[in-house]
Amino acid sequence: HKPIAGLKKLQTLQLFSNRLTSNPRGSFSGLTRLTHLYLQSNLLDAIDFASAFHGLNSLKTLELSLNHIRTVISSSSKTDCLFPELRTLYMNGNQLSSLGPQTFACMPNLTELNLSENRIRSVHPHAFRGLSQLTYLFLTKNEIASLHPDTLAGLEENLRYLYLVENSTLVSIHPSTFKGFSPDKLFVYKNFDEPMKWTT
Repeated sequence: HKPIAGLKKLQTLQLFSNRLTSNPRGSFSGLTRLTHLYLQSNLLDAIDFASAFHGLNSLKTLELSLNHIRTVISSSSKTDCLFPELRTLYMNGNQLSSLGPQTFACMPNLTELNLSENRIRSVHPHAFRGLSQLTYLFLTKNEIASLHPDTLAGLEENLRYLYLVENSTLVSIHPSTFKGFSPDKLFVYKNFDEPMKWTT
């Protein structure tokens, strides 16, 4: 890892389609100017944001899709894993089965979160707490059966697109889930053809 850490001016790092199974603490230490990190199509099975990506304060795009990620470890302190510049996080095509409380709270300026094509069955009511800038939320092709009425709380200002396509067990969504949202500003997709109609 030392040769990488010495590349202090590096802005884009592509390590996709390898056989990486872990990302030890300090792997990217020193890369303070890194803005785009691509780790898709590897064999990662767990992610600890606070440890694995410590010090990447300039990161704007983090690509983790098509790995084997089953576990996301959340930090108890936002400052431990603060990504002030991160805008897009791709974790589609993994093996997540649940989302815990404030999983992504250390990414306060995230605008796009892709969690499609996992095995997500349960979503904690506070899973997306702290993501007030989120505009796109992709939950397509999971196994979500229901959404707690508080799931989208705090996202009212900027969330515009919510994709729930091909969650076959999702029969209904409680109307209060959309409390504070405007039907002409939030588009919710349960199929690929057109957004569903909803009211609060």
